[in-house]
Amino acid sequence: MAFRLLPGEPVATGLTRSLREAIDEARDSLFDGALERDQRIHRSRRRLKRARSLVRVMRPLFGSSYRDEVRRLRDAASLLSASRDADVAAITAETLTVGTDGRMRDMLDTLHGALQERARHAHGRETPVDEAVALLDEARAAASYLPEEFDGEALLFDALTETYGGEVRCRAGAKNSGAADRFHDWRKLVKHRWHLMRLIEGRMTYAKAKRIDRIDTLGETLGLVNDCHVLLELLAATPSLAGTQRAYVRIVPVIEARRDRLIRRVFKIARPLYRKSEKAHAKAMKLD
Repeated sequence: MAFRLLPGEPVATGLTRSLREAIDEARDSLFDGALERDQRIHRSRRRLKRARSLVRVMRPLFGSSYRDEVRRLRDAASLLSASRDADVAAITAETLTVGTDGRMRDMLDTLHGALQERARHAHGRETPVDEAVALLDEARAAASYLPEEFDGEALLFDALTETYGGEVRCRAGAKNSGAADRFHDWRKLVKHRWHLMRLIEGRMTYAKAKRIDRIDTLGETLGLVNDCHVLLELLAATPSLAGTQRAYVRIVPVIEARRDRLIRRVFKIARPLYRKSEKAHAKAMKLD
C-alpha cells in the first residue's frame, strides 16, 4: 500500500496502520521469491527506515518501551546492511573513474577492483535473516499494543517542527565545521522529514510534491557526501585497498575533491528549503 495517509483517514489511524504495514512489509520482503536476495534486503531496509521514522513520531505512545522498539528496528537493519555497505563503497569508487584516464585511471580501477572483491566476500557471507525476522516480530508485537485513539495531528506537527529545527542547526554546523558527523546527522533528519512529508502528501498544503522532491534530492546528495566520507575512512583504515602507498596518497585528494563538489551542490539545493525561520515554518504546517 502507498506510504501516505488515505483520503479522510484519521491521522492517528494512519500513523499506526503505516507503522504496522512498514514492519510487515520489511519482514515479508525478506521472503519474496520474485526478487533476488540483494533486492529483498534493499526493499526490507527501505521499509525499516519508514518504520523507524514513524516510531520517532509516536515516541510518547511507546513510553518506556520506546528505546527497545528503536533498538529492535535498528539492529534488524544492521543485520541486513553488511553487503549493502560494501556495495556502496565499490559504487563510490567507480564514480571516481568518470572523466579520468592515464595512470590515475589505473589506480582508481585498482581501488574499484579491490572494493568489488570486498563486496563479493560480503555477499558470500550468509545474511542473518532469521535474527532480523525475530527482531521484526518483536517490533510488530510492540506496535500492536499502540492505542487506536490519540492526537495524531499534534504528534506529526511536533515531529515536523522538531526535525526542521534540527536540520537548520545541522546545516549551520556542517557549514561552519565541515565535520562528517554533522553532514551525517543532517542527512538522517532530512530523510526523516522526507518520510513524514510523503505520508501527509495530499493532506497538507505544505506537503507539495515539488517540496517533497527537493527534500528527497537533498537527502540523496547528502548521502553521496556521506559515501565519500565513509570511503575516506575505509581507506585510512586499510590503505592497502589502493594497491600501493603512492596510489593511496594520490587517490585521497580525488575523493576529497568529489566530496567538496557534492557539498557545494548540497548547499545550493538546501538554500530554498530553509528560507523560513523555525517559527514561520511551524505556521506553514496545517493539515487540510
